[in-house]
Amino acid sequence: NGVQQSFSWTGISYFQASLDDVPLFEGDNTVTLQCLSADGNDSIIVDWLEVAYQRDYVVGADNIFKFAPDSGDRYLIDGFSSNTLVGYDISDPVDVAIIENAFVSGNNPYSFEFEPTAFGDTYLVLASETGRVPVGLFEDTAADLAHNASGADYILITHRDLGWAQNGEPNRWLTDLVTHRLNQGLRVAVVDIEDIYDEFSFGIKSPQALKDFLAYAYSNWPQPAPQYVLLVGDSTYDPKDHWGEADDTAYLPTYQMFTDFKGETVSDQWFVTFAGNDALADMHIGRLPAANSAQATTMVDKIIAYESAVNARTWTNNLLLVADNQRPGSAYAYEAIFETINEDAAALVPDAMAEPVKGYLNDYAASAFLTN
Repeated sequence: NGVQQSFSWTGISYFQASLDDVPLFEGDNTVTLQCLSADGNDSIIVDWLEVAYQRDYVVGADNIFKFAPDSGDRYLIDGFSSNTLVGYDISDPVDVAIIENAFVSGNNPYSFEFEPTAFGDTYLVLASETGRVPVGLFEDTAADLAHNASGADYILITHRDLGWAQNGEPNRWLTDLVTHRLNQGLRVAVVDIEDIYDEFSFGIKSPQALKDFLAYAYSNWPQPAPQYVLLVGDSTYDPKDHWGEADDTAYLPTYQMFTDFKGETVSDQWFVTFAGNDALADMHIGRLPAANSAQATTMVDKIIAYESAVNARTWTNNLLLVADNQRPGSAYAYEAIFETINEDAAALVPDAMAEPVKGYLNDYAASAFLTN
């Protein structure tokens, strides 16, 4: 709306800025955010915008109002077309309470009068007939994941729509893979991700629920603790569908973590990093990013065929070490560590393995030679 202000900060970080005394207009207002990067290398990503302003107590599009808690005052909200009004204290999403001793007056438009609760500051007022109705009600049988009497070495996590048919029978890929792992002597636990949500996040879809479940199983299931985790099902970088693509193949969550060099990226290893104050994974984790049961079947068939074939696997004794070169300039001095890391690794190779083959870019006149 014409008010300009500049902010600056250094490095990759979260930054919060505030503007005071900005004129607001009824209807549309304009917020423009511009990254003033001298070399074009800087970028910013907007997380959220919040506007606080005074308003009349007249019902609007969302019927949500904020007041100072325990002010001792009573508030009156105008503009309702129905007299069957009910108010809720929604300050705490997990402890919503109906407003007692409210009073409805007027004659189209109607008014709703009440006194804020002792600790609440956010309220929803609406006509009882406009309340949302559940799409459906379904019985859920608790899996009781907290009490696994036999433990597991191998935890397979998938979604019920991917692992089981509509009649409840497991799909072939699931049966085949479980049987294959059992024949290898592993204790196998098959878990539906919806059961994890139910028991570890109150039914809310969250990557934290998956991590909490694995941490619990690692620490509390009968020993020895689980060693392997397989996630079967694709994921998405947009779980709340901000892009409006409605990806119905995102069966399992992933975690988007912030990295120093590349910014936000997904990481399944985060799910199994919980014991001790370090960044080392505590269980081996992998994912089959299947979008449907047919894809899962193809992947599992290949795994079983490979592991069942008579194969001396002599290639596992070969090692190729590849390293980029250091770009010119002091800003890239850290890249010299690429070769150093490989040399340290080469010194640790067991004698039973073949001599490592090294492909360092510095050893070639041009990168094109590496293709020969």
